[in-house]
Amino acid sequence: MANKKPRGEMQERILAYIESVIRTRGYAPSVREIAEAVGLRSTSTVHGHLTRLEKKGLLHRDAMKPRAMGLLCVAAAFGIPFLGCGAGEIGLTAAAFAYSFGMMIILLVCFDTLRVEKLGFAFFVSIMVPVAMSVIVCFRDKYADQGTGVFYILLLFVGAFMTDTGAYIGGRLFGKRKLAPKISPNKTIGGAVSGIVTCMIAMPLYCLIYSLISAEAGAPVTVDYLRVMIISPVAALMAIAGDLSASLIKRQCGVKDFGSIMPGHGGVMDRFDSVLFVAPTLLIYTHFLPLI
Repeated sequence: MANKKPRGEMQERILAYIESVIRTRGYAPSVREIAEAVGLRSTSTVHGHLTRLEKKGLLHRDAMKPRAMGLLCVAAAFGIPFLGCGAGEIGLTAAAFAYSFGMMIILLVCFDTLRVEKLGFAFFVSIMVPVAMSVIVCFRDKYADQGTGVFYILLLFVGAFMTDTGAYIGGRLFGKRKLAPKISPNKTIGGAVSGIVTCMIAMPLYCLIYSLISAEAGAPVTVDYLRVMIISPVAALMAIAGDLSASLIKRQCGVKDFGSIMPGHGGVMDRFDSVLFVAPTLLIYTHFLPLI
């Protein structure tokens, strides 16, 4: 039977690891990371050691994770994206300023335990994800009079999902050279090229099918296929960038998936990460160059 390490020695190892990660990364490691680093199989055992260190006054977990920042991020994630559709420029500007000012106050109060890198990470996640997803609502409202909002909403999903599908199949068949091995080891350059080509085929094909169905329904539409061909490779690149961004976040947080609600895919964000940059890109592009 292997000898167990003394409780005091194990706590010293845990504390030393936490301090080293904070120095190099700017924020504390997850409980799972601590367990793997010090050789513990159970995360509950790690929680027990952390509690004892906290009672000794050697660790302050509440200081490492400011609750005020989490609450502010949740409020911004729910509120700011929808202000652009209803409150106008003044309301959006005021909300963005209040959010930025509030985050800076939190940084001033927690300056000894909260690094600006972690603050920036929270700022990015709480704004980028809700704004990207709220573009679907903007498409619906922007083209409500023309009745073409559904066309654009389906188009952005076709571009994002078909890029994912093409990249997966192409990566399995032709993937040899890694695209970003330190961020996502499974992604390859061959898969990325296949995803772009697939998107360039899928988006015009979808537009053709939509125009034929609309004509049969008695509401014909004219699609500018040149503009569709221009945006399709850009949409594919944005889908790949969104996928890599989500992989980077998971790598930084030490998790494999964002959740487990969708078997085979993980969480909702694992399925919709490629939409993050495609949706805003398509909205901006079609504002100046409508496709129909």
